[in-house]
Amino acid sequence: MVYLICVAGSTGSGKSTLVYTLQEQFPELIEVIYFTDYQKSIEQVPVYQGMKNWDCLEAIDFDKLFLDLTKLKEGKDFKIMTKNEKYNPSYSENWKRVPHMIKSKKIIFIEGYMALANEKVRQLYDLSIFLDLSTEERMKRRRTKKQNPEYIEKILIPMQKKYVEPTKKFASIIINTQKVGVKEAQNQVLSILKSKNLI
Repeated sequence: MVYLICVAGSTGSGKSTLVYTLQEQFPELIEVIYFTDYQKSIEQVPVYQGMKNWDCLEAIDFDKLFLDLTKLKEGKDFKIMTKNEKYNPSYSENWKRVPHMIKSKKIIFIEGYMALANEKVRQLYDLSIFLDLSTEERMKRRRTKKQNPEYIEKILIPMQKKYVEPTKKFASIIINTQKVGVKEAQNQVLSILKSKNLI
């Protein structure tokens, strides 16, 4: 049996830290799907405010995501071309995706900003978690990353208010990482996994 858990929330809310820390603790049990790998090719991404808009629904290949998650639920592994710097450390320099094998394990986390935005995909989840954090605090965390300030102001913040924050209502559990911190959020998720005899 594969247990599929969505961890959604706006950029900078702590999603990656949460799921990859848990994966490091239980590498034989946990696999992670990097939602950003389902962004379409740059030619297919719409333009908004004179810039490519990676933060709208049209930028995501939800059909492929649905098919791949279905494979995992059926116990099938698959290969994906990844942007994830955990497995593709040169991506920010050459912008080239590399092959990465995703294995069907007992627990599958999908972490991503719009992971709750598609109804068909949502129906596959066994549990959904939304990490909540104020825009101000999230942008403080973003300052450590290279990103165009104009993109953040004109696209990232308004698009996440439009497409990400409303999906909070679809989550089984909402964790405010400003109040509890990512470490405590990890402990909460760990408790849930233990209560379901998954670990």
